[in-house]
Amino acid sequence: YRYFLGRGAMPAELANKKVLIMGIGAIGSIVAETLTRCGAKKLTLCDIDNKEPGNVCRSVYPFYTGITEKTLDLERLLTQISPHVDCAALKSVFDAVVKKYAAHEDNTSLARLFDKFDVIFDCTTDNQLMRVIDATSTKAQVVNLSITNHAQDLICAFSPSVSETVLTVYSLLKRDTETDMYNPTGCW
Repeated sequence: YRYFLGRGAMPAELANKKVLIMGIGAIGSIVAETLTRCGAKKLTLCDIDNKEPGNVCRSVYPFYTGITEKTLDLERLLTQISPHVDCAALKSVFDAVVKKYAAHEDNTSLARLFDKFDVIFDCTTDNQLMRVIDATSTKAQVVNLSITNHAQDLICAFSPSVSETVLTVYSLLKRDTETDMYNPTGCW
Protein backbone atom coordinates (compact mmCIF):
# COMPACT_ATOMS: atom_id res chain seq x y z
CA TYR A 1 0.00 0.00 0.00
CA ARG A 2 2.71 2.47 1.01
CA TYR A 3 4.74 1.80 -2.16
CA PHE A 4 1.71 1.77 -4.43
CA LEU A 5 0.43 5.20 -3.35
CA GLY A 6 3.71 6.82 -2.37
CA ARG A 7 3.52 10.42 -1.23
CA GLY A 8 0.06 10.88 -2.78
CA ALA A 9 -1.69 8.83 -0.13
CA MET A 10 -4.12 10.41 2.30
CA PRO A 11 -3.33 10.02 6.01
CA ALA A 12 -3.95 6.48 7.33
CA GLU A 13 -6.57 7.86 9.72
CA LEU A 14 -8.67 8.90 6.72
CA ALA A 15 -7.79 5.98 4.45
CA ASN A 16 -9.13 3.46 6.98
CA LYS A 17 -12.53 5.13 7.45
CA LYS A 18 -15.64 3.35 6.18
CA VAL A 19 -17.17 5.62 3.55
CA LEU A 20 -20.66 5.49 2.05
CA ILE A 21 -21.21 7.43 -1.17
CA MET A 22 -24.88 7.87 -2.00
CA GLY A 23 -25.52 9.07 -5.53
CA ILE A 24 -22.65 8.22 -7.84
CA GLY A 25 -23.39 10.41 -10.82
CA ALA A 26 -21.66 13.65 -11.79
CA ILE A 27 -20.35 14.38 -8.30
CA GLY A 28 -20.40 11.07 -6.46
CA SER A 29 -18.48 9.13 -9.11
CA ILE A 30 -15.71 11.73 -9.09
CA VAL A 31 -15.61 11.70 -5.27
CA ALA A 32 -15.31 7.90 -5.33
CA GLU A 33 -12.54 7.95 -7.91
CA THR A 34 -10.61 10.67 -6.08
CA LEU A 35 -10.86 8.88 -2.73
CA THR A 36 -9.65 5.66 -4.38
CA ARG A 37 -6.71 7.39 -6.05
CA CYS A 38 -5.77 8.92 -2.67
CA GLY A 39 -5.77 5.55 -0.91
CA ALA A 40 -9.24 5.06 0.59
CA LYS A 41 -9.63 1.41 1.55
CA LYS A 42 -13.33 0.92 2.39
CA LEU A 43 -15.92 2.38 0.03
CA THR A 44 -19.60 1.50 -0.26
CA LEU A 45 -21.53 2.80 -3.26
CA CYS A 46 -25.25 3.43 -3.52
CA ASP A 47 -27.31 4.64 -6.50
CA ILE A 48 -30.67 3.65 -7.94
CA ASP A 49 -29.85 4.57 -11.55
CA ASN A 50 -28.34 2.73 -14.46
CA LYS A 51 -25.50 4.22 -16.46
CA GLU A 52 -26.93 5.08 -19.85
CA PRO A 53 -26.70 7.70 -22.60
CA GLY A 54 -27.69 11.07 -21.20
CA ASN A 55 -26.34 10.60 -17.67
CA VAL A 56 -22.79 9.39 -18.33
CA CYS A 57 -21.18 12.47 -19.90
CA ARG A 58 -20.28 14.24 -16.63
CA SER A 59 -19.22 11.12 -14.74
CA VAL A 60 -16.12 8.93 -14.65
CA TYR A 61 -17.75 5.88 -16.21
CA PRO A 62 -16.20 4.25 -19.26
CA PHE A 63 -18.43 4.47 -22.30
CA TYR A 64 -17.51 1.04 -23.68
CA THR A 65 -19.28 -0.94 -20.91
CA GLY A 66 -22.72 0.13 -22.16
CA ILE A 67 -25.91 0.38 -20.15
CA THR A 68 -25.41 -1.15 -16.70
CA GLU A 69 -25.96 -0.47 -13.00
CA LYS A 70 -23.87 2.50 -11.93
CA THR A 71 -22.77 0.78 -8.74
CA LEU A 72 -21.44 -2.29 -10.53
CA ASP A 73 -19.67 -0.29 -13.22
CA LEU A 74 -18.01 2.07 -10.74
CA GLU A 75 -17.06 -0.76 -8.40
CA ARG A 76 -15.29 -2.45 -11.32
CA LEU A 77 -13.52 0.80 -12.28
CA LEU A 78 -12.34 1.57 -8.73
CA THR A 79 -10.86 -1.88 -8.19
CA GLN A 80 -8.95 -1.44 -11.48
CA ILE A 81 -7.52 1.84 -10.16
CA SER A 82 -6.35 0.46 -6.82
CA PRO A 83 -5.81 -3.10 -5.63
CA HIS A 84 -6.16 -1.79 -2.06
CA VAL A 85 -9.75 -0.57 -2.20
CA ASP A 86 -12.46 -2.78 -0.74
CA CYS A 87 -15.44 -1.58 -2.73
CA ALA A 88 -18.99 -2.77 -2.16
CA ALA A 89 -22.29 -1.79 -3.74
CA LEU A 90 -25.64 -1.47 -2.01
CA LYS A 91 -28.60 -2.67 -4.04
CA SER A 92 -30.95 -0.07 -5.48
CA VAL A 93 -33.63 -1.22 -3.04
CA PHE A 94 -31.58 0.46 -0.28
CA ASP A 95 -33.14 3.84 -1.18
CA ALA A 96 -36.67 2.47 -0.72
CA VAL A 97 -35.71 0.82 2.58
CA VAL A 98 -34.23 4.06 3.92
CA LYS A 99 -37.35 6.02 3.00
CA LYS A 100 -39.60 3.32 4.46
CA TYR A 101 -37.78 3.42 7.79
CA ALA A 102 -37.93 7.21 7.66
CA ALA A 103 -41.73 7.03 7.82
CA HIS A 104 -41.44 5.65 11.35
CA GLU A 105 -40.97 8.12 14.17
CA ASP A 106 -38.32 5.92 15.76
CA ASN A 107 -35.25 6.18 13.52
CA THR A 108 -32.98 3.97 15.63
CA SER A 109 -32.86 1.21 12.98
CA LEU A 110 -31.88 3.72 10.35
CA ALA A 111 -29.33 5.35 12.65
CA ARG A 112 -27.75 1.93 13.29
CA LEU A 113 -27.52 1.40 9.54
CA PHE A 114 -25.80 4.75 8.95
CA ASP A 115 -23.62 4.36 12.06
CA LYS A 116 -21.81 1.48 10.31
CA PHE A 117 -20.01 4.20 8.35
CA ASP A 118 -17.57 6.87 9.49
CA VAL A 119 -18.33 9.26 6.62
CA ILE A 120 -21.40 9.54 4.39
CA PHE A 121 -21.22 11.54 1.17
CA ASP A 122 -24.74 12.41 0.04
CA CYS A 123 -24.42 13.34 -3.62
CA THR A 124 -28.01 12.47 -4.55
CA THR A 125 -29.61 15.95 -4.61
CA ASP A 126 -32.61 14.17 -3.09
CA ASN A 127 -34.14 16.55 -0.54
CA GLN A 128 -36.19 13.80 1.10
CA LEU A 129 -33.11 11.62 1.62
CA MET A 130 -31.16 14.63 2.91
CA ARG A 131 -33.83 15.26 5.55
CA VAL A 132 -33.97 11.56 6.46
CA ILE A 133 -30.23 11.39 7.07
CA ASP A 134 -30.41 14.56 9.19
CA ALA A 135 -33.27 13.13 11.25
CA THR A 136 -31.36 9.97 12.15
CA SER A 137 -28.69 11.88 14.09
CA THR A 138 -26.13 9.39 12.87
CA LYS A 139 -22.66 9.39 14.40
CA ALA A 140 -21.18 9.41 10.89
CA GLN A 141 -19.85 12.68 9.49
CA VAL A 142 -22.28 13.64 6.70
CA VAL A 143 -21.08 15.63 3.71
CA ASN A 144 -23.69 16.81 1.21
CA LEU A 145 -22.45 17.81 -2.24
CA SER A 146 -24.86 19.04 -4.91
CA ILE A 147 -24.93 21.25 -7.98
CA THR A 148 -27.59 23.71 -9.03
CA ASN A 149 -29.29 23.79 -12.42
CA HIS A 150 -26.93 24.16 -15.36
CA ALA A 151 -24.11 23.28 -12.91
CA GLN A 152 -23.68 26.94 -12.05
CA ASP A 153 -22.98 26.42 -8.36
CA LEU A 154 -21.61 23.71 -6.10
CA ILE A 155 -23.22 23.49 -2.68
CA CYS A 156 -21.37 21.74 0.13
CA ALA A 157 -22.74 21.19 3.63
CA PHE A 158 -21.53 19.20 6.64
CA SER A 159 -23.42 17.65 9.54
CA PRO A 160 -25.13 18.61 11.72
CA SER A 161 -28.04 20.47 10.11
CA VAL A 162 -27.24 19.58 6.51
CA SER A 163 -30.81 20.20 5.32
CA GLU A 164 -31.02 23.66 6.82
CA THR A 165 -27.63 24.65 5.40
CA VAL A 166 -28.29 23.34 1.88
CA LEU A 167 -31.73 24.93 1.60
CA THR A 168 -30.45 28.26 2.96
CA VAL A 169 -27.52 28.36 0.55
CA TYR A 170 -29.73 27.29 -2.35
CA SER A 171 -32.23 30.07 -1.59
CA LEU A 172 -29.38 32.60 -1.56
CA LEU A 173 -28.16 31.38 -4.95
CA LYS A 174 -31.59 31.20 -6.57
CA ARG A 175 -31.73 33.28 -9.70
CA ASP A 176 -34.70 34.74 -11.53
CA THR A 177 -34.73 32.59 -14.64
CA GLU A 178 -37.49 31.19 -16.72
CA THR A 179 -37.96 27.56 -15.79
CA ASP A 180 -38.40 25.11 -18.59
CA MET A 181 -40.21 22.28 -16.83
CA TYR A 182 -40.16 20.06 -19.93
CA ASN A 183 -36.44 19.84 -20.66
CA PRO A 184 -34.25 18.66 -17.79
CA THR A 185 -31.64 21.25 -16.80
CA GLY A 186 -29.59 19.58 -14.09
CA CYS A 187 -29.74 17.92 -10.73
CA TRP A 188 -31.89 20.52 -9.00
